[in-house]
Amino acid sequence: MKQLLKTLYGLKQGRKNWYEMLCRALLELGFKKKEADHAVFFKEIVDDIIVLGVHVDNYMITGSSTKNISDYECQV
Repeated sequence: MKQLLKTLYGLKQGRKNWYEMLCRALLELGFKKKEADHAVFFKEIVDDIIVLGVHVDNYMITGSSTKNISDYECQV
């Protein structure tokens, strides 16, 4: 935990490294990054959509299907 906190808050490149790791993880889960706002990711599943908003080390997830949100909330 101490190393994670140092990576996020103690190093100049910590935020950039964390964001790059987050992007890779979300892309592997099938999310796409919104080009207009790089803190918003989304995934379309058939007729449903999941939207993930990220700010620093917090996130908010919403979408059109509570089942899909529950499935992805555990993975994120």
